[in-house]
Amino acid sequence: MPLFTLSDDGYLAAQEPAEVNTVEGAGPRHMVFHPNQQYAYCVNELNSSVDVWQLKIHMAR
Repeated sequence: MPLFTLSDDGYLAAQEPAEVNTVEGAGPRHMVFHPNQQYAYCVNELNSSVDVWQLKIHMAR
């Protein structure tokens, strides 16, 4: 999800940032995006786990 979009009148419009949750106490450490931008991965330090999210980005054309 973009942080800003271009409004119809040519101004930048702020958007709500995307947000994800991890298991309480997981200790998220690093997050990366797959090159195809369809998945995000987060390595959790405290419980030695990896979270994977499928991204669903809707872009107006």
